[in-house]
Amino acid sequence: MSESECKNFLIVDADPVARDAISVYIKDMRPDWRVLEAENGYQAMEIAEQYPINFFTIDEYLPILSGVNLIIELKRVHTPGKFVLLTLQLPDHLKAEIEVMAVKHLDKPITQETMISILKYFES
Repeated sequence: MSESECKNFLIVDADPVARDAISVYIKDMRPDWRVLEAENGYQAMEIAEQYPINFFTIDEYLPILSGVNLIIELKRVHTPGKFVLLTLQLPDHLKAEIEVMAVKHLDKPITQETMISILKYFES
């Protein structure tokens, strides 16, 4: 597979356990995808400048820059990628906002069912 055909998946989560759980699952289920990780929005922006990201999982509760604000910034700057917002609990005022932005929301904790939902959404 050429570099231009490689799918890039960026996991943005302050929790290393959550990042690792997603990373291990994706690497196992889609070994031909490049899996990248960031622990905050600024790292995510730097990575997205270096690679064309196809798929994002982003935790809402990131230090400094919220997940929703990160998605707004990523969409504004460059990327046509698909986004999944992961949260422990999504406040009602954000539900309509992410729906308008064509962002899928899934609740944490990360389970096998969550990961199956993520892959189905990204590959639809």
